[in-house]
Amino acid sequence: MGWLTRPYRPRTVPPINLSNSSRLESLVRAGNLYLSAQDVVALAIENNIDVEVQRYGPLLAQEVLNRSKAGGALRSVGLGVAQGAQSVSLQGVTVNNGAGAGAGAGVSSGGGIVTQLGPVIPSFDPSVSVVALFQHATIPQSNTILTGTTALIQTSRLYQAQYQKNWEFGLNAQLTYSSQYTKLNSQFFNLNPYTTGSLDLQITQNLLQGFGSAVNGRNILVQKNNVKVTDLQFKQQVIATVSSVLNLYWDLVSFHQDARARKRAYDTAKQFLEDNKRQVAIGVLAEIEVTRAEAQLYSSEQDLVISEPTYSNRRLS
Repeated sequence: MGWLTRPYRPRTVPPINLSNSSRLESLVRAGNLYLSAQDVVALAIENNIDVEVQRYGPLLAQEVLNRSKAGGALRSVGLGVAQGAQSVSLQGVTVNNGAGAGAGAGVSSGGGIVTQLGPVIPSFDPSVSVVALFQHATIPQSNTILTGTTALIQTSRLYQAQYQKNWEFGLNAQLTYSSQYTKLNSQFFNLNPYTTGSLDLQITQNLLQGFGSAVNGRNILVQKNNVKVTDLQFKQQVIATVSSVLNLYWDLVSFHQDARARKRAYDTAKQFLEDNKRQVAIGVLAEIEVTRAEAQLYSSEQDLVISEPTYSNRRLS
């Protein structure tokens, strides 16, 4: 009976992976962390909870599709794309991180609106019902001519089985079998006990309202599109995560290069000041050139003081 009960059994979903990968430890050498852009992308995907959560979106959408194939209403399974850490500067891979916010809202709202329009969608799962009734009754009789006894004892058993099925194009079929066994204590009945049975088949086809698979199967069509949407949402989550982490990576690279450039500019300004002082001492330059060189040195020092802490803070964060 496994083939019959398999569609109605609960699914087993693998648990979410909350453990960190060992890639980070393998990148540490002599106390220093060496990261390439490929390593950053791999670390972000392997250790990101948002990506792990988004993996369940297509699985949930597939279960809702099975529900819609049975005639059930749609449910919201859209998961909004979570944005990663924002870049501190406008330099990077992209500055449009907010474009995917709330992407899951379209799935839930679309499913809710469609289920409220049009005729009621019947259940497409077949239904089987079995009824058994047992009765034993003692009925006092005021007229013994009809029954021949003052207490009529009636024993009856009723069995009924019914199978019903709806199809997407509006057809409904219902097959019912009924059997009743009756026994009386009266001797006036020629058939005692006796059994009656009936077999009834009813077929109904909608011709106007509720006709056609386009009407009754509209939730199935919508949910098939929602399955594609959840797959795209997962891809969008990966793209948003990779984009965010690459922005942070190239920010760090740019801050490091900026700090090195500021340090070279400071060293150059310092050397330029010393050269001007020597040339003024031998009378080659005017003393005003020393003042200009000192102003340039102070400006380079100010830029260096701002750049180095910015790079250090970004590296620690």
